Amino acid sequence: MRLLNGFHRHGAWAALIVFLAPLLIAAVALWRQQYHNNLDEARRAAESEFRIVTSVLTDNIQKKNYQVIDSLLKEWGANSPDIVALRLVAANGFVLGQYQRHEPAQHDLELKTLIEYSYDKKATLTAKKDLAWVYAKRQKLALQLIAASLFVGAAFWFLIDTIIRRRREASVLKARTEELFEEKQLIEITLHSIGDAVITTDPLGKITYMNPVAEQLTGWSQPEARNRPLPDVFHIIDEATRKPAANPVARCLEEGSVVSLANSVALISRQGNEYAIEDSAAPIRHTDSRIVGAVLVFKDATEKKRLVRQISHQARHDSLTGLVNRSEFNRQLERLLRDVRSGDGEHALCYLDLDQFKVVNDTCGHIAGDALLQQISMLLKEHARAGDLVARLGGDEFGLLFENCPLVKAEEISRTLCRTIGELRFSWEDKVFEVGVSIGLVPVTPASEGPTQLLSQADVACYMAKDLGRNRIHVYALEDEELSRRERELHWASLISGALEQNRFRLYVQPILSLDSSSATTWNHYEVLLRMLDDNDSEILPGVFIPAAERYNLMPSLDRWVIQNTLAHLGKQRHLLDTGDITVSINLSGNSLNEEGMQAYIEGKLARLNVPPHVICFEITETAVIHNIVRASEFIRSLKRLGCRFALDDFGSGLSSFAYLKTLPVDYLKIDGEFVRDMVNDRIDDAMVASINNIGHVMGIKTIAEFVENSAILDRLRELGVDYAQGYGIAVPAPIERMIPAGHRDSTGPVEEGR
Repeated sequence: MRLLNGFHRHGAWAALIVFLAPLLIAAVALWRQQYHNNLDEARRAAESEFRIVTSVLTDNIQKKNYQVIDSLLKEWGANSPDIVALRLVAANGFVLGQYQRHEPAQHDLELKTLIEYSYDKKATLTAKKDLAWVYAKRQKLALQLIAASLFVGAAFWFLIDTIIRRRREASVLKARTEELFEEKQLIEITLHSIGDAVITTDPLGKITYMNPVAEQLTGWSQPEARNRPLPDVFHIIDEATRKPAANPVARCLEEGSVVSLANSVALISRQGNEYAIEDSAAPIRHTDSRIVGAVLVFKDATEKKRLVRQISHQARHDSLTGLVNRSEFNRQLERLLRDVRSGDGEHALCYLDLDQFKVVNDTCGHIAGDALLQQISMLLKEHARAGDLVARLGGDEFGLLFENCPLVKAEEISRTLCRTIGELRFSWEDKVFEVGVSIGLVPVTPASEGPTQLLSQADVACYMAKDLGRNRIHVYALEDEELSRRERELHWASLISGALEQNRFRLYVQPILSLDSSSATTWNHYEVLLRMLDDNDSEILPGVFIPAAERYNLMPSLDRWVIQNTLAHLGKQRHLLDTGDITVSINLSGNSLNEEGMQAYIEGKLARLNVPPHVICFEITETAVIHNIVRASEFIRSLKRLGCRFALDDFGSGLSSFAYLKTLPVDYLKIDGEFVRDMVNDRIDDAMVASINNIGHVMGIKTIAEFVENSAILDRLRELGVDYAQGYGIAVPAPIERMIPAGHRDSTGPVEEGR
């Protein structure tokens, strides 16, 4: 056994060498012995023949028949083919007779004998015999021994090789069997340990295996379920229709591919428990691609779906009032627009703004304000029709969608709401407040451009109602839009001038996040935003007063105020400039670009307030640039030589964006938020964002995406390789005093339009 183990390690050739060595030694010994035996046999035969010849020669020598002797030797030599030479020499050296064959012998045997032919005289007979036959027999024997050794060796090699191969095969088979057993054990342990349920079937769809999770969810044990058809154990239904759902394994075996269930499938256990599940079935294939069964993997998704429904509800509803929020309101408004464009029904949009909410909030606090909003919400739901949608659009603003409702009927309901809210007396502790509401009403018609325009028109109508005395309803009409806008803008122009004189503006900043995966999440890039304060110190968003400022050429004054106060703040907060590379973006209007002296004003402020120019990045809109692209290019190049940077804002909103981009030496492209806002749902918007980003990178320009409102948009931007992102899904604007280079991410707060 030890020898076979050695052969198993070193192979059949080693065994053959070990076996042939003694065999060859024995063969050589046998060959030598046989050779010597043949030589002895030849010697004995020659000696016997010599004795016969000697007696004849003795008589003839005594008789001195020398001629006979010579003839006798020649005759003997001629008749004996193995005799090479014969020579008979007398004692005195006289040659009595001799015979010599013409061909010399390669192997000969010399024999000598003395012939006494008188008392004192002797002759010497010398004979040489050819031993070729002996050597021939030796060679033949050698060949026979070699052949026998090779045959025996080959037989032995084949035997040993067969034994070794059988032992190796047995060893490999044993190792493979052990590996398969270990793999089987590992698979079973894994399947018993994982959190998903696993069921395997044979090609006919009968159960062959179930792990503990599958046993728990189905209510069947593995021994009970084995060899049963899958539908007997895996009973699934459609959650909506409550009808049996299709068997995924049967479809998988039929199609030979992976099959997944729909999202609305529920599993009914043996005990009648219902579980929302997610599953997939995949075929099990043999090495020859033949399907030998299927594996079904599923998991309990009940809690997940509950959370998804909860998150979905929270995403579509206001947490305070339970009403739908602005985004859901916009989606439903888009649906009504599609309906009305297809000729289906009449609809109307109602925009409500509480008149005395701020008084309640300031007097009694936010808790009282929240209670008032909840009370108003309940009142709106009570008076709205069953099919109408009531939403909280933000702050103290509400919206109603009157579906399949003529404008006259919508106006009637709106007036009822206005009157009811006007009669409301809100009590909080020892205080009682009268609450009014201003309502703007606009019909949803096929001519309506979209939700944004409709909401804007409703907002205009609402503000008209406020301007006309509050606590009333105003129906939007296209013919009075211009007058209303002009009146409102004149009013706002007056307010802006007063705010500039009284310094009633506040600076906010919104972080811009780098999407570079290699960089840490630190805030070192900000955009400066502007807020105006009304007489009650309430903040007014720029979307309200900027249009009036642009129309009445107040933008250069606003831009100078922003530049002065931003640089003054940075100059005083040296730690903001000394802690690292910080960038602060300041918006510049088209009017400011074209104003004489603005460039000198900026250069003077940077020098006097000791702010490094490279810290400042000026944002200009593409609409402002295209009005005077030559002047804009000169302005940009002059300040860039100083060290300032530039960003082209709202890029993509114009009709000739790419045409003039290569003539502007900007550092950043800010992709228009209208493309970014819905890019995960709109392929065209996604393609626009990707195109702008690619063009920017080709030109060596960094890209910034605006209006990033959720993580889905942020993830998509990272996939596209956009460099920076900005929006309420990342951080809301905060007072400039809170600006720090590496601040924490603050993503709380209402979504508001920034400048």
